[in-house]
Amino acid sequence: MFEVAPAFHKVFAVVDGTQVQIDTAAELAHDATGLGRFHRLGVPIELGLGCPIPANPYYHVPVSRRAKQPVAIGPAWKIDGHWTSLAGLSEGLTYTLTIDEQSPRAVRFTIDWEHGRHRVRESYDLSQGRLTLTATCHAAEAMRITVPVLDTDGDAIAVMSTNQGTLGLKYRGGEFLVHHAAQHPLMEEPVANRNGLYRPFVVEMQGETAEVTLELRSLNMGKKL
Repeated sequence: MFEVAPAFHKVFAVVDGTQVQIDTAAELAHDATGLGRFHRLGVPIELGLGCPIPANPYYHVPVSRRAKQPVAIGPAWKIDGHWTSLAGLSEGLTYTLTIDEQSPRAVRFTIDWEHGRHRVRESYDLSQGRLTLTATCHAAEAMRITVPVLDTDGDAIAVMSTNQGTLGLKYRGGEFLVHHAAQHPLMEEPVANRNGLYRPFVVEMQGETAEVTLELRSLNMGKKL
């Protein structure tokens, strides 16, 4: 894994064909802070998330499909009844990156974010096709992790399924799974980025910690061409 800072404010981690890209200080007119890309070789790049969802994109998006605030894969925390989302923070935001493990099969690292009185830790555990993201804020009354899930690219429609603790999407030969422990996750209205329409899927937990595990799979692996 490597960090490109301060000029490009990005953190990259790659394990055996699976990649994450994190923006540590987004230009909010164009991007969102946090995990904006989760890719696996052989899976359509837009399925796990090909780019964040800005609130004021420089490309054309119908007004009805613009996000009210920037959206990425990442946390929000509730303190004194008020929710704050990492995706919408940039100016005044600082972070510390700590690599806990780095091997050909796995990368584990933490990012400790600070913004004013807010202190939030994200823990990443990345392996082939799989990412576990844990977010902790010790001062929080409740935590959320938002995962934008693909609705359509304007041509193909992602087929969604839900089971207790898992949301699944199948799209163009790929599968995206979101595992969580929320009793009543929220599915918000579709918003757009340059790749298509996404529904923010919100996992909310009471207390100081929330966690999701994301999986990307190719449904074409092993098939003869």
